[in-house]
Amino acid sequence: MHHDDRHDEAAVTAAHSASDDEASEARRLAALHGRRTGQYLVDEMQAALRAGDAERAAYFDRLRRLMPLDIALRSEG
Repeated sequence: MHHDDRHDEAAVTAAHSASDDEASEARRLAALHGRRTGQYLVDEMQAALRAGDAERAAYFDRLRRLMPLDIALRSEG
């Protein structure tokens, strides 16, 4: 294994962990806000953009994109 291969694997592992953390946060927000979760995320994303915080806006956008999957998983249980 080349050094670059190990770096790539570490990056993939870190990205997967971030995705797991974001999926957990999406579930938490869905439980907290219910049917208004999507609107809450859009409002937070827009507020972050108005504040010039593109990183935070992208975070809320990623959470928003996780919502349909999260809702589908909750409805199976």
